[in-house]
Amino acid sequence: MNTIARIASAALLVVITVLTIGIGPAAAHPPPVTVYCKYKVVTGGSLLSVRSHHDLNSSIVNSIPNGSLVIAGRDGTATGSGLTWRQVFPSGPQGWSATQYLQRTSDPCFN
Repeated sequence: MNTIARIASAALLVVITVLTIGIGPAAAHPPPVTVYCKYKVVTGGSLLSVRSHHDLNSSIVNSIPNGSLVIAGRDGTATGSGLTWRQVFPSGPQGWSATQYLQRTSDPCFN
């Protein structure tokens, strides 16, 4: 096998490995939201923070009161700071909120 063929084989192996184990830029970005559902905010009384990215170090761009209804993506969740996050679309700035504080309603989802 010549040098060019070896380099091409090695590069292909690296790409397959990255795609298989989910490292690199593709893993940093969740899939886009294609289905939306209505969720109820269940924080036990406090405001639910909406953050600019899916981690606790991101800035808070909005807050949603407990008991409020909000539209959020059914798919496209992400992990960060040990939590699972869902993209939310409240009135005002949209962002990410921890899924543990969002309870899906019985309303049908839509796209």
